[in-house]
Amino acid sequence: MNDETPEATARPGSARKWLDNRRLVGAVAAVTLVAGIVVFALGRGAASGASDKLAQAHRQLRAQQVATTRSRRCEQTLRGSIPRVVSDAQAVLGSATQLGGQDQQLVSAEHDAQAAGAQGNIDNYNNAVDRANGAVSTGNAIIATANQQKDTLTKDGEALATVCG
Repeated sequence: MNDETPEATARPGSARKWLDNRRLVGAVAAVTLVAGIVVFALGRGAASGASDKLAQAHRQLRAQQVATTRSRRCEQTLRGSIPRVVSDAQAVLGSATQLGGQDQQLVSAEHDAQAAGAQGNIDNYNNAVDRANGAVSTGNAIIATANQQKDTLTKDGEALATVCG
């Protein structure tokens, strides 16, 4: 008879199978563990990169919000200041227009004085000279006013230029 029973024969093969299955399970577990570690590391790196990009985007957004707020304040200040500068400029232009009118009166009076002088008419000549002198005096007063208006315009314009820094 044979000493080996079917049970005895099955044992060494079963043990080997069990050992092979155990090695296979261990290898699969090791590969799964390594794959998990790699996926975790890659995911962690991607999350860190995304977090850095998000933080940078938040910083840029905040900087843009600050710039927008500053621009809005500047706009409001300019809107309040520009009418004064425009009014100053209109005043200077008004004085320039008056000065042009006085210049026309002066030229007319000078022509009349020359014509009266050429004709020997002393009364007309004196009247024309008086008109010319009056036009010069009025013109000088307009020039003084225009200079003051120009100074005001310059001061307000310089202040306007520094409003938004």
